[in-house]
Amino acid sequence: MSTYAIPLCQGANSVLHYFATRLGNDQETVFLFTRLFYAIGSAEAIDHLKQALISARKGRSRVALEGQHDLRTTFTALDDLDELSALSSILRRHYLVKLLRYRQEQERIHQKTRNVFKKAKRSHKYDVNNVQRLASGDLTAVESLKVSGAARNTSRADSRALTTLMATIYPALQPAVKGPGSLSDTEYQRKLQRLKNRITCARNWMKFEQDYSASILALIPSGGPYKISTDQ
Repeated sequence: MSTYAIPLCQGANSVLHYFATRLGNDQETVFLFTRLFYAIGSAEAIDHLKQALISARKGRSRVALEGQHDLRTTFTALDDLDELSALSSILRRHYLVKLLRYRQEQERIHQKTRNVFKKAKRSHKYDVNNVQRLASGDLTAVESLKVSGAARNTSRADSRALTTLMATIYPALQPAVKGPGSLSDTEYQRKLQRLKNRITCARNWMKFEQDYSASILALIPSGGPYKISTDQ
């Protein structure tokens, strides 16, 4: 998600036209940017933040799940849930961004490791002794390069970063062995897909945080008339 300096616009149609001009024919993105333009810092956003702060001051949810509920306690419980939902959406954005940072850090680590590996492989490839072995038809030298190439193909930094995150989050889970008749819908695959989905959602929120500051994540209302989802 990119951010733009919005010129002075007269009315919602002008804002919509501006985003349509900048973003092209992707109507879903155009409408999302237009809603965000009006939602950030709006009265609904301030009320949303107020509810979140009230819920944070209360600590754990005080919503009673048992006992007799009259009209007043029922309505109070709904108010408490609204406050809890507001707090949850703001905290969720914060932790989504934090998750993406963990992923980026692991990706940097694996990229650095891969660069070291490629340098070592290049040195091995042009090693005088290895060249002589290749020239003489030594099969061990050929196999050595094949193994190095296979390792390189499986060492993509982004996929290895996901594998590391999964191993850290779910140490008891192991990926299913791929092969004929294997099922991809394993518990590992489901949790991996959830991790990928959360990382995808986090990218938009991180872009906002980088371009403005972390505080802007608390000034965007969730739901309501703007229909903004934390998972967009």
